[in-house]
Amino acid sequence: MRKKCIVISTIIVLLIEILFPGLITYAEDGSSSSGNGMKISKSVNWYGTNNPDNYKATYRLFEYAVDLTIESIEDLIELSIDVSNGDSYKGKHIVLNKDLDFENDSSYKDPKTKKYGDVNKDGNVQTLKEELTNKESGFGFPPIGIKDSLPFSGNFYGENHEIKNLYINQTDKSEDYLGLFGRAKDVEIYDLTVGGTINSNNRTGAVIGGIVGRFYNSKIYNCYSKVNINVNGDLDGYVGGIVGHACRSERSDNNNIINCINTGKISFGQDNSEGRGCSVGGIAGYVSGNIQNCCNFGEIYTNLKHVRNWYRVGGIAGGGEVGYIDKCYNTANIHIASRLSFYVGGIIGSMLSGSVIKNSYNSGNIFIESNNWDVAGGITGFCTGGEGSIKKEIINCLNTGNISFNQGTMERHIYDRRADR
Repeated sequence: MRKKCIVISTIIVLLIEILFPGLITYAEDGSSSSGNGMKISKSVNWYGTNNPDNYKATYRLFEYAVDLTIESIEDLIELSIDVSNGDSYKGKHIVLNKDLDFENDSSYKDPKTKKYGDVNKDGNVQTLKEELTNKESGFGFPPIGIKDSLPFSGNFYGENHEIKNLYINQTDKSEDYLGLFGRAKDVEIYDLTVGGTINSNNRTGAVIGGIVGRFYNSKIYNCYSKVNINVNGDLDGYVGGIVGHACRSERSDNNNIINCINTGKISFGQDNSEGRGCSVGGIAGYVSGNIQNCCNFGEIYTNLKHVRNWYRVGGIAGGGEVGYIDKCYNTANIHIASRLSFYVGGIIGSMLSGSVIKNSYNSGNIFIESNNWDVAGGITGFCTGGEGSIKKEIINCLNTGNISFNQGTMERHIYDRRADR
């Protein structure tokens, strides 16, 4: 049986009036089909705004066979359990049918059920709602796809619904990937909003995203994260408002983050802990692939005391290679209060071989309270690599944010050039 689902997408224009004066309209009409028989036709319109809550609705018609409908918190838990037991849902279509709130009894079939056992791994069996919302102990929600060997591989359609009050509290080194989806491969995620909190404590190698921790050969469209991410203790990994780490695949265009917004705050090293080097970004911690039409409104703050390697921090991405960032902007401040070394950029902290940044804008301020060798820029903090035909480019980008160091304030710089090195 096939079902037509009308997905109401909310998207915003990502070009600022100073770059592209007046109302900007983008339209894409047509259809395509995939090997699994899903047909997509779409019409997209862009409207300028600086407010993440001020959208112009657009419509996209999907025709596909629905394999699973999510209508309760229990449905999410069962999906997580299935994936952890080896069912990746590869090629299947999963639809979120309504808003869900972990704190609201009406989002559960039975908030007092104990049939799922010790979901939060604190050693005590409580009601399901208590297991998932107890801030005093336990892990909280178990991400969908928690290990490299057991990724989620389905297609998830949020239908413009929101999952509210997600709570994940990592307290040990047993879980590497944190987010609503922890580890994903060969997936497409559409039209989903997620709000809540993710905490990571005393952990190295963590990969954390407001929606997906790590994905490979995947695409995420029209998603909105309101998730606040807090990292304490040692950190050697990737943190992003939407995706922690978009892994490199055979083709750079196999990883795409498109029309996504983050308003969640990211903070790490609040306890003056030691850092071993990581990438942190408002949209993606590190991306091998493309980010297009995305914006970040969530502040980034760090207070680490030591480091064994460089840190990369950016308003859109911490680091990136073999892909592009196009029509993105960051308005959030980045505050570095650490005695260590950073690459910091309003758009990207460090861009590597094959990277292109174009048509993007930063108005967020960068504050650096450090006496170490820090490298900061309004668009990018650092460029490296790029020998021969593999180059980096910065095209038609603008920064209006201030960059402040202990020693003083740098003037604002406008980048409208090509940079081969």
